[in-house]
This record gives sequence, structure tokens and C-alpha cells, in this order.
Amino acid sequence: MSKILVPTDGSDYALRAAQYAAGLCKNNPEMRVTVFHVHNLFPDYVFDTPLIPSVPVFADEQAKAIIDRTVAVFREAGVEVETLVGKGDPGREIAKKAREGRYDQIIMGTRGAGALGGLVFGSVAQKVVQFAECPVTLVK
Repeated sequence: MSKILVPTDGSDYALRAAQYAAGLCKNNPEMRVTVFHVHNLFPDYVFDTPLIPSVPVFADEQAKAIIDRTVAVFREAGVEVETLVGKGDPGREIAKKAREGRYDQIIMGTRGAGALGGLVFGSVAQKVVQFAECPVTLVK
């Protein structure tokens, strides 16, 4: 059995990576997929202030929407997936999750949502490639 980690930010690039992974899984039913979203809005101490109590709720709602959009790609292909949400530095958290979960491969998009997101997610992809101990497939 092969374990695949598919990080997502909900962008078109991430969804194309999910489509690529779903295609691999259709040809190899032994593969197990986990869709993983990492949000990094603010440091933890910001959440402890009464000024913005709804930020963690908003972050959780956004994460669920992103995960659901990505999971739909796999459902359409008839592939079951697990889901995880994390917080922190996305590049480091993705590499850490892959290591701790003993994933055999990471499949992810090359860029994130929007122009600024593209720059940020591009750096996320670079960090994942740098820190991951397993193969990383980047999908354009």
C-alpha cells in the first residue's frame, strides 16, 4: 500500500494536483490518499485577544471549504480520501506531516490562489521540496 499526501489551498493548481493524484489512484486501488490543508493566518497569541474572536472560526470555515472542494475531485473519480487540517508554516507543516505519517509521496500544485498567493505557494512548494524526506510531485 502506498500513502499519498495531497496538500491543498483550494487553488486551481491544487485542484489539478488532486486530479492527477485521483488518476493515479484509479489505476492503483492500493494507494491511500490524505488531503491536507494548512492555514497560517496569524500567530496563536492573536487568537487570545477579545478584539477578533471570530478569526479562528473563520479560519476553520475556510479550511473546511477548501478541503471539501478538493475532496470533491476525488469523489468524482470514485476515490476515497482522509482529510487533515493543520496550522503553521505550510511548507514546514506539509513536510512534517509527510514524515510523521510515513507518506510515500507528496503531490501538490506549484502555485496558490491569486498573484500574491502564487508567490507564497510557490515558496511553499520550494520549502516542501527542500524539507520533505519523500518524493514530491509538483503539478502545474
